[in-house]
Amino acid sequence: MLFKLLTLPISLPLDAVGWIGGKIADAAEQQLYDTDAIKRELEALEQRLETDELTETEFEELELVLIDRLREANRRLKAVGP
Repeated sequence: MLFKLLTLPISLPLDAVGWIGGKIADAAEQQLYDTDAIKRELEALEQRLETDELTETEFEELELVLIDRLREANRRLKAVGP
């Protein structure tokens, strides 16, 4: 008990940093695998292709990345359930 009390000034900030880091990682993962956001990115990508901001090759490469993310997002949603 005394050891915990004496190390509290060090352990408490470290625990807080770990907790905050976990929350940031959760938020980043949620945003990365947000299906609506991925669909919006795909639409924006198509617009960039239509306005000649991207070549067909660039579009295909970026589209594959987004499709893979969308598949992973859907897989995660199925794993969690409704």
